[in-house]
Amino acid sequence: MPATDTAEVRRARQLTGDFMAGGPRSFDAFRDLAQLLLQATVLEAGQVVRLSGRRGRRGDDVRVLAGRYGPTDPLRLRDGRWLRLASTLYLDRDANDLLKVQRSSFQYQADRDGDRPIFRYDYLRVPGSIEPPAHLNLYGGLAVEDVLPATRRLSRVHFPTSRVSIEAGIRLLADDFAVPTATDPSEWRPLLAATETAFRAIAHRP
Repeated sequence: MPATDTAEVRRARQLTGDFMAGGPRSFDAFRDLAQLLLQATVLEAGQVVRLSGRRGRRGDDVRVLAGRYGPTDPLRLRDGRWLRLASTLYLDRDANDLLKVQRSSFQYQADRDGDRPIFRYDYLRVPGSIEPPAHLNLYGGLAVEDVLPATRRLSRVHFPTSRVSIEAGIRLLADDFAVPTATDPSEWRPLLAATETAFRAIAHRP
């Protein structure tokens, strides 16, 4: 057995296969996978992601993956800061009920209420404005002066991106923001790599 083929990696692969198979059970598989990845890395012990349900415009079954009490309820991280996570999921009737992401966002913030955001990533499958459908916002200042109009803050600049996986977001928090992780990198890096490869193969690219 390869050194990286741990029980957690095998579980992650199983959940990935389950949500990629589509159908009603794919919602729970997606939630359980997100919980597994976050719990093995930056999420503080006892924090959980939840699914809430609603009906879409066409009567579709739509679920929102977020914190315990919904999209505005952030998850506490191991550095004492917070991650506000929200992913709207639906089953595509025109594609054999495959699970797809309608929109998603995650925001790293210094306080629970979100008054001190650090960065935010947003993705929207169907763009609704001139903003890039996938983009990053940074909350801070520039070391170089006079590169933006005086009336425009850096946080209002939408840096266009491709799809950013939750695995990439976790890696950013652990590597660049030094958020402590629940397990050793020798354990969580193969875990993220296993599921991110599958994500890249099916991800819609704006």
